[in-house]
Amino acid sequence: MRRGNLVLLALMTGALTPSALAQFGTPGSTNVKEKIVGKLLSAEGAPTPAASDQIGVFFKNSLVGAFTFADSQTDFTLTIFGDNPSTTAIEGPKAGEKVEFRFYDASANVTRTDVRVENLQGEAFNYRYAGEENLIPDGLPIPIDLTPTRNLNLRVGAAQSGGGGSGNDRAKYDVDGNGTIDEADAAMVLRMVIGARRGLTDDQLEAADVNGDSKVDTNDAIAVMQNRK
Repeated sequence: MRRGNLVLLALMTGALTPSALAQFGTPGSTNVKEKIVGKLLSAEGAPTPAASDQIGVFFKNSLVGAFTFADSQTDFTLTIFGDNPSTTAIEGPKAGEKVEFRFYDASANVTRTDVRVENLQGEAFNYRYAGEENLIPDGLPIPIDLTPTRNLNLRVGAAQSGGGGSGNDRAKYDVDGNGTIDEADAAMVLRMVIGARRGLTDDQLEAADVNGDSKVDTNDAIAVMQNRK
């Protein structure tokens, strides 16, 4: 099937939406950042990256990150800007909140929303934002980038995954993955709530939203305590 026919089919099934702009544009920047480094992969029938194609990251329909491909490369580095805690405005996601990844196909002038996050093993990954405030001390002899970075891939043309397991699965409350549900799991959730996420693995960051409401807060810690063994 030709690529034009595939684009038409995707439009009919709702996987594509016409793009109002020729590109996503430039996101607003804040000092709260996270980097995602990986490859853009394509499911069967989906386009492969080409010059001027883009990845966009959206939070409540606001652009908070973008990457433009220069050629047919698949590697990307995305900087995602989060909410600045020192302002009253909401500039982007807070820790534990979800964002949406979109792919702009420049040759077809359409934006695809069927973009899935995967870990390096090719498994669907329930991504939640984990940016941190990047405060670099003055007077350093060399520039140092302290932006937290995760290695994750994106796949165009793949169905989204709800993640998190079933609502009746007690194993989801085992945030640290040691086989026991106890106060340590609740403490790990609270660490994420207050922003102390250093040393936590991607799996633990993902598991912290135990009630599946797309945010990590004290309700998740309470749910852990109610289900501890």
